[in-house]
Amino acid sequence: MQRYSNAKLAEIILSLGERFCEIFAFFGLKTLAMYMAGISADVTAYHNPGTFRSMKLENSLTKIAKSNYAEGVEPVNFPHNRRTNLRILHVITRANPHGGHFLWIQRICKIDVTNSHSVVLTSGNSNCIPAEFENAINSSGGSIISLGKHSISLFAASQKLKRLSSNFDVVVVSAHPGDTIPLVAFANKDI
Repeated sequence: MQRYSNAKLAEIILSLGERFCEIFAFFGLKTLAMYMAGISADVTAYHNPGTFRSMKLENSLTKIAKSNYAEGVEPVNFPHNRRTNLRILHVITRANPHGGHFLWIQRICKIDVTNSHSVVLTSGNSNCIPAEFENAINSSGGSIISLGKHSISLFAASQKLKRLSSNFDVVVVSAHPGDTIPLVAFANKDI
């Protein structure tokens, strides 16, 4: 049995991921292609093979994103608790009660008292959201929504995120490398 370094193994996984993602996208298997791209991106992000981006993965995901435009996007009403200057949507991958994006967004909400801040979690469970974070979002006039990665497909989640974001003035994406939902949701149709 041949042994590989982490970087070499990540390079092999990236290459396989690129091929499978292209195949899945070609056959219209959008969610499988998104999962494959996400796995490949996570592996290369945490076991760097020297590659910081993959044009093959991006092209496959862009093809998937274009089908979002073909299917159309209708705005959804998002609850607002008070009148503000700007409606800002923060898109994050998952809840980490010990800091990270949560703490950063919480601090922004405390400093920026003129705008409404809402959060969309693209994966994971919204049950582990710290109370202080939830209070900061609610006080700003915003809301917290979990797309429930396990209850809907990745492609359906990207469509839902695209619809939700149409009600905001600013969208700030702070996603993990393997989170394909924002990439597919916000890809430009002219790419």
